[in-house]
Parts: sequence; C-alpha cells; structure tokens
Amino acid sequence: MVTGMNTLIQIPTRHAERILAQIDRDHPVYSIVKNGLIFKDPRDGSQFIKILCDESSTETLLDAAKKLCPEATAAIEESISRSRMP
Repeated sequence: MVTGMNTLIQIPTRHAERILAQIDRDHPVYSIVKNGLIFKDPRDGSQFIKILCDESSTETLLDAAKKLCPEATAAIEESISRSRMP
C-alpha cells in the first residue's frame, strides 16, 4: 500500500486505452486515467501516459488494472516503487 504521498504513475498508452475501453465513464478509474498526460519517448517513439495519483487513486487504479489489464500492473507497481526511492 502507498501511504501519504502522491505517486507519478507511468503506463503505456495501449494499456490505458485498454482500461478505458472496459469501464464506464462514471467509474472513478476513467477520470483518473483521462486526467493523465500523454508523452512520447524521443528515443523510440513509444507513447505513455503519466498520471499523478494520491494514495486512494493509486490503489483504485492498481486494483482496476489487475482486473482489466494485467499487463499494466507491472508498470503501475514499478511507478509505486520508484516513488518510494529516496
């Protein structure tokens, strides 16, 4: 569990799109993902989304990813681990 801090989550756009395609617009995860910013890696052209989440949003997003797009789970967990590094 993430405690008391914001976490910058980074996931590939294809994973974000897969999550969005499977949930209703009224679901909290929909707005969490839609509020992310799209970036393009200049080295290889891959696109990813960065989402600044509070503790609750991080847990909500992780739980939804486990059910809707397990491939995104590793990226979310990696972002959580990075946020805990000094």
